[in-house]
Amino acid sequence: MLPGAHDRTLSELWEHTMYHSVKSVRAAEGHRLIIEFENGDLRVFNVTPLLGTGRFRELASPQEFRKVRVAFDTVEWENGLDLDPEYLYERSHRLECEQTAASDPSRCDGADS
Repeated sequence: MLPGAHDRTLSELWEHTMYHSVKSVRAAEGHRLIIEFENGDLRVFNVTPLLGTGRFRELASPQEFRKVRVAFDTVEWENGLDLDPEYLYERSHRLECEQTAASDPSRCDGADS
């Protein structure tokens, strides 16, 4: 049994053990990615904290950042840089604002919807 499993629901345990491959990706304002995973989750990943590290500096340019695509099961940029899909899933948050964005855009956490 996973550590802390007694505190989690069955669906949370399943989500924790499931492999999360990327189905689609779209670049959004503020160096954010809107990512759809195979499990149907639509999530927002903020790349900003990585932009000062190594080759991520190349993505500081909005033109270069927008050159993101799905490659195999994750996201990849034209320069060959990619991120592990599990890393993306664990460090992103659900985009639950799509239905309510018109009435309360702040629920989108600054991402395009």
